[in-house]
Amino acid sequence: MDYADARKRMVDGQLRPNRVTDPRVLDAMRDLPREEFLPPPPGRAPIRTRTCPCRAAGAWSRPW
Repeated sequence: MDYADARKRMVDGQLRPNRVTDPRVLDAMRDLPREEFLPPPPGRAPIRTRTCPCRAAGAWSRPW
């Protein structure tokens, strides 16, 4: 999977349509390699629209 392309599609297809407009947020969501913070497959699903477990923060949720 090309995660960089998937992150761009996530920004364009999920964030912008849900009125996330702050360019700093959009840039971070497009550029941050979220896949590096998740366990390896099959648990790795950094682009899906769902809550992801995160040891430090408890969970990552949708930004909207």
